[in-house]
Amino acid sequence: MGPGIIEFAPADDPIRLKWPTHIAFGHDGLQIITDLKNSRFVFRSAPDEPFRVAPITMKQPHSVVYNPFDQLYYANVTDNHRIIDFADLDFSPAIGMQPVTLPSPMPRARIPT
Repeated sequence: MGPGIIEFAPADDPIRLKWPTHIAFGHDGLQIITDLKNSRFVFRSAPDEPFRVAPITMKQPHSVVYNPFDQLYYANVTDNHRIIDFADLDFSPAIGMQPVTLPSPMPRARIPT
């Protein structure tokens, strides 16, 4: 018996995904899908629960990851050209989401003129 195919988010699911780009697994079994063309994250706490839409305002999220060391989620939002962090996908949009400033990993090379 080989591996089987299971629909993780069936087409008849009421969330209606439009170009999902990434799936991540967060704290306590949280399942997160980035839905690029709908500009949203959808999530659920267990496979038998329906997906819910996160109340985060953004344009075209691409991916999300959970960092267990600081207990934050980090997401890159392509159309806003930013990376955001947040502690919970089920929060009030006015609380908790902050832009993240990332230092350059390497100094920029000087090009002689």
